[in-house]
Amino acid sequence: MKPRLPLLKRSGKPDSNKNGRNVHVNLPRIALAVGTIVLLSVILSIHMLPNKVTLKIGDISPENIIAQRTERYIDVEETELRRAQAAASAGRVYDPVPNATDQAVKALKTILATVTTIREGSGRLSADLKAARVRERIGPLLGTLVSDDTLEYLVSTDAAGLREIEECALRIISSAMSREIREDPADLRKARAEVMLEARRLTADRNMAEAVGELARCVIRPNQIYNEQRTLARQERARKEVRPSYGLIVRGETVIAKGERVLPEHITKFEALGLRRPKLDARSVVAVTALVVTIVLLVIAYLRRFHPEVYASTKALLLLSILVLMSTIGLRIGGSLLGVPLSPAQVGHLGTLWVVIAGMFTAVLVNRQVAILISTLLAMVLAMILGNELRHASIALLTALVAIYCVADIKGRSDLIRTAGSIAGVGIALVWITGGIAGDT
Repeated sequence: MKPRLPLLKRSGKPDSNKNGRNVHVNLPRIALAVGTIVLLSVILSIHMLPNKVTLKIGDISPENIIAQRTERYIDVEETELRRAQAAASAGRVYDPVPNATDQAVKALKTILATVTTIREGSGRLSADLKAARVRERIGPLLGTLVSDDTLEYLVSTDAAGLREIEECALRIISSAMSREIREDPADLRKARAEVMLEARRLTADRNMAEAVGELARCVIRPNQIYNEQRTLARQERARKEVRPSYGLIVRGETVIAKGERVLPEHITKFEALGLRRPKLDARSVVAVTALVVTIVLLVIAYLRRFHPEVYASTKALLLLSILVLMSTIGLRIGGSLLGVPLSPAQVGHLGTLWVVIAGMFTAVLVNRQVAILISTLLAMVLAMILGNELRHASIALLTALVAIYCVADIKGRSDLIRTAGSIAGVGIALVWITGGIAGDT
């Protein structure tokens, strides 16, 4: 038979507390409420201080490391790859060279002036010797772009021919330098090839075309010079415009398996989960404490309003506090408090067991209505521990309601067996039903 707590005796006299006089402060009950809040907050915050992981890149993991919470993190490797691609696509920055065309024209005139001087002052020397003297005098300017055949052709040409060659070369140089020629080997090669094609289109005389083309390609130069500082600044701006790429670690996911070698992405996940430098998340602790305070105050208000006989009994309140604290510790042990590697489903089943036990004891020792309230609140705690997973919280609450109903009239061993069978049957049925809804069965 269910023991009942005696109701407070009622009298016809008005309650002095309602009139605002002789307000009595019950220090033991206040201390009990504060102690319950503190202990519940500590128990529920334990999971926020994860075990430290000291593995380094290249190490072999000695065990499976499971994510105890869902966490969004910056994928450093993917982000860096996208930023590198953005920097590469930003392109180089070039500054214009104001006098590049004048320098090319001056170099052309220097070559032709040297050719004229050697041609007129070398007497009866052969063309190849005159060409050798020209190369000896301005070899660095000519390089390998003007061949010996072209130099022999130039020193053999009269003044009128040289003037025509100069005019044609100036026309081609002016056209080439009006286009953008960047300080880039590929860009300069392209410009020189275009100059040779333009020289061949300009005149039908093959020797003259070769001479004009070689002279022009020899003197043209980049008119856009590479600016390293501005290029780096542009690339850095492009990198900063790339938003970080995020990854998601799901609670229960294996961060690294036993025997697996630690890679940079594992280190990133360890840091995101706070496993490298474990510390309490102050915001989460404050939020948990605020939730606990709200729940305790609501329970106190509920008991005072609807169950004054329980509210008036410090022993009954102490019993409720012990049942809730023990059940919450059981939920935490079923989670990760002992470091036992359990899957979320296993944690859910153990949590359901603790919720049902708390509901049954509360129904037998205190009150069925209070047991329903306590079971509901513990089911909420279970959902929070499981990362807001409602499936097992629903199973726990419904099974606890069945248990509360069944233990109300236990009178003998047969009733106990019937109660245990009913609880087990309902629990199995709920697991099957919720699994079907989630598509797990």
